[in-house]
Amino acid sequence: MQLEGCAAGRPPLPCREFELERAKQEVVRSRQLELPNASDLLLGALIGALAFWVEPGSVKSAVLVLLGMFALLWRRSGGAGTERDRTRLIVLLAMASLVLAGGRQTATFVTTQKVRVWNVYHYYLGAKYFEELGYTDLYDATLRADREGRDYWRDIDRVRDLITYEVVDRDKTEIAFDPSDSFSPERWRDFRQDVEALSGQRSPARWKGIFRDRGFNASPVWVVVGSTLANLAPTDRPLALKFLCSLDLPLLVATFWLLLHVFGLRQASLVLLLLTSSPVNANRFVGGFLQYDWFCAVALAVCFYRMHKPKLAAFLMAYAVLTRVFPLLFVLAGLLPILWKWWTTRRPPLRERHFLVAFLGWCALLLALSLFNGRGVGGWREFVANITTHKQHHVFGERRVGLQFLFTHKLGSFDTDESVREREKTFEDQHGFYLAGAAAMMVVFLIVARKQTPWDAQILGLVPVFALLVTSRYYWSYLALIPLVGWRRGPPLNNARRLGAGQLALFATFYLYDALGGGTYSTYVVFNISLAAYLLFVLVEKAFARPATSRAATGSS
Repeated sequence: MQLEGCAAGRPPLPCREFELERAKQEVVRSRQLELPNASDLLLGALIGALAFWVEPGSVKSAVLVLLGMFALLWRRSGGAGTERDRTRLIVLLAMASLVLAGGRQTATFVTTQKVRVWNVYHYYLGAKYFEELGYTDLYDATLRADREGRDYWRDIDRVRDLITYEVVDRDKTEIAFDPSDSFSPERWRDFRQDVEALSGQRSPARWKGIFRDRGFNASPVWVVVGSTLANLAPTDRPLALKFLCSLDLPLLVATFWLLLHVFGLRQASLVLLLLTSSPVNANRFVGGFLQYDWFCAVALAVCFYRMHKPKLAAFLMAYAVLTRVFPLLFVLAGLLPILWKWWTTRRPPLRERHFLVAFLGWCALLLALSLFNGRGVGGWREFVANITTHKQHHVFGERRVGLQFLFTHKLGSFDTDESVREREKTFEDQHGFYLAGAAAMMVVFLIVARKQTPWDAQILGLVPVFALLVTSRYYWSYLALIPLVGWRRGPPLNNARRLGAGQLALFATFYLYDALGGGTYSTYVVFNISLAAYLLFVLVEKAFARPATSRAATGSS
């Protein structure tokens, strides 16, 4: 009888207490961890295994099979199906994509002594011997050590000079390298042992591409972390090296556990589906040396910020920025709505202020720790010089992502066999078109981002990354976080379904073009065109998105 007055006029005190208690219970229920259904995980794993069986020698064809299954199942549940049906579908496909992306690698990693030697060679040796090698002597020292040993690479006659970035005769650089100038006898012995242990991971002929790579390019902050770990896992202890090369896995598991806790099962599964089905991550998840630490740091930072823990978020973003540099654009993108709100309300947002102060403090601390890289302040000077040269040559590679890379191909031409020299000439001729395109993307981004929340704007920071930089392809793993933009509890009002479907269409375009016989360079030109269109679609989607409503008004998901 005490609650009868709730429906008319001002509710009496007992009614207000009842409503408050009900609201508290709703918050508790909304924070409960929703776990995936075991049958969905098993069925998803079987679909991934079936995709392998259909085309065991071609991951791209298997992914096309997977996307076809996705379209079929989506049709079955998308019309009359409930939100729970759609969530189960995404969980199922995410599990299938995970098995497809990492199953064969995991089997090889567990049953053999092999690691992803292209990555491990550069980053294990580059970090462990950074004090002696810096950024320019890795290939020369490696070949000299091999010549003194079993001469495994006797037929390697061309190597990239990491000072000029030109591919030159091996003798021109190797002969000039003298180990006694930088190595102690003990360290040189250890280096030769590590080189010999890693050399057998590939046949001599398959090492040719490795010695023409663009070397070790990690920042001094990452060097401190990487060298500490590398010195704890010598190559003569295979299990220790295996452990070192599996550190990405617990980081990714922890990341998705927190995504599940903060954003719910559906969004976390969608992120997993996009991450594992993306062509930029092919054959990278298992056996490398801390290749996804930056992704985990950024994703965890988003989670901690949502949990109102800005200081933890600040530490993770500071780590990502100082180990990979390009995430600085994410932080700057996140500043736009903060500065806009400050300008319009004359009040600095409290949580954002705490984040910025903590971020600057963590950056200062990490910079101080980075001086223990073995080369002191000189390590940073060498890094700046190295990354400047690296950036100038990086644009004209085969598998790159960025608006500049798109303009290395002559607009309107179907000639896809350009040499590096031709790409350089083409980019020079089309530089004005590139500037106009980059300016247009940045203007649209600034208009849209200023009205987002800081962390939504940070995720949208991929737009200035695409417009201004050309990055290694696996950095575009960050695309998987796009569906988190505008997230709210309750039914997804941020159109995450369309954002996720658009991204899957982007990946399908890549795989289809590749399956039809497109060359490596032309496939990435097509990918960059599709990605530019997708990013503009995301900005338009956010510009015209409906405002979020409360959970009470929308109901439970």
